[in-house]
Amino acid sequence: MRNRHRNLITLALFGYTVYIAYLLFYANRTIDLSWITQGGLNVLFDRMKDNVNLELFATINNYFYKYLIGAISFRRVWVNVFGNLAVFAPYGLFFPLIYPKMRNRFRFYRFWIVTLVLVEVVQYVTMSGSLDVDDMFLNLLGLLIVYEWFGRRIKTGG
Repeated sequence: MRNRHRNLITLALFGYTVYIAYLLFYANRTIDLSWITQGGLNVLFDRMKDNVNLELFATINNYFYKYLIGAISFRRVWVNVFGNLAVFAPYGLFFPLIYPKMRNRFRFYRFWIVTLVLVEVVQYVTMSGSLDVDDMFLNLLGLLIVYEWFGRRIKTGG
């Protein structure tokens, strides 16, 4: 791949990353670090106890259940489930294109598992979102589908 193309893709991916960070940590959210001065981790744990899901498929099942009983619209289910699948999917294609070492499956998986865990932890610590294993699962699944279908097969000619 020519350097010019690689630079353009890198710039576009950087812009996308900034936008995703904005959505994940700032848009329609507040960052609250007051727990640090108001009692430490005990305050954080207490305030965030309802914003933690460590049970795989609990949030996903809850969305579908609420849809079935008419409590939420299908659009809300669609946005949550398929939005989480799609949000990190572009990285499955473009990361191996920009960083050839990321064509190694083990490296790619390891990098993104650590990254997604960090995203969830930062949302938790900043109280700007929840710590949800279902979000991590869906984000990773979207990434891996695109990576396995396209990302590892990229050839860099010239």
